[in-house]
Amino acid sequence: MPQFLKGAPWFLVLVLALLSGLAAWLERVVNAPAAARDGSSRHDPDYIIEQFEAQRYGPAGNLEYRLTAAHLEHYPDTDSSELRDARLVQMLPNQPQLVIVASRATLDRSQKRVIFNEGVIITQAAWQKQLPITLTTRNLTVWTDRKLAQTEAPLQLVQGSSRVDAVGMVMDQQARKITLKHHVRANYVQAK
Repeated sequence: MPQFLKGAPWFLVLVLALLSGLAAWLERVVNAPAAARDGSSRHDPDYIIEQFEAQRYGPAGNLEYRLTAAHLEHYPDTDSSELRDARLVQMLPNQPQLVIVASRATLDRSQKRVIFNEGVIITQAAWQKQLPITLTTRNLTVWTDRKLAQTEAPLQLVQGSSRVDAVGMVMDQQARKITLKHHVRANYVQAK
């Protein structure tokens, strides 16, 4: 056998393998799914509402929550809404009114969870000989269906002349209980 034909079978195998790999790559490129051209893969709003207001009623027909915002943008890729100058008012039966305001908020796809950010202020009206309460924090997540609110951020709670600083809390409106989590420091002044 001549010298130049001795390496020929390996050369042919290498060329065939290269052509096979090229054909597989070409098939994948040609059959790749087309990118959606409807904008759903981008994070662009599909609608914008100025002076937004939504209300939720309880089983007995009583108004439980009112969520308002100066500006709302809905995003179809996450099915969430971004709110500016958000305000949530809770009006549960036999409980003091609770108002939560923040510069920004996000309403998730379930529309049962609101995440408040930037300058969150919670005020609870005076109730049955209790002074009003004001709580400030960086962020707060509210589950309206479970009547719970939670933060892991530092917070300050003021009631009359008393003040509590802490990091993290859970507010359970059904149980009418606030649980402070960490680094709790209180300055309690008894009302006269």
